[in-house]
Amino acid sequence: MAYFAIAVVIPLITLKFRGEKGRWTIRGTIWSLSAGSIGAFGALGVIFALANGGNPVYVMPLVFGLAPVVNTLFSMWMAGTLKEAGKVFLLGIFLVALGAAGVMYSKPNTSSVMPIWDLSVMQASLILVSVGVTALCWGAYGPVLHKG
Repeated sequence: MAYFAIAVVIPLITLKFRGEKGRWTIRGTIWSLSAGSIGAFGALGVIFALANGGNPVYVMPLVFGLAPVVNTLFSMWMAGTLKEAGKVFLLGIFLVALGAAGVMYSKPNTSSVMPIWDLSVMQASLILVSVGVTALCWGAYGPVLHKG
């Protein structure tokens, strides 16, 4: 309900007070509803990751580290500029991955956090898939919403 109030009711009131009539189209509505569904599906991925034994110390840095990379690649793909990615850009993506690995490796010692290798293969797989789905969804949300 809070999301509905913040993401739907407040913008509608703001648009109404500004006199915005909008150019509502079926295509724009479908793209925008798709973006909202993608965002919600990403939130569900976080819930699944945490519910299957994932710890926020691992899950959240991965999600918030991967989502901007996905956003950049997805935006480039939608704009048709992915093939123009140069070596410096690809080096940047590699450095982001290296930085994320460094942060995960050198995080503070927390004895209460269960390492992923102490989980069952099924749990670890569900966590990794859930994190990946969330990063994909939250990375794609912005470009899809912009299309709407």
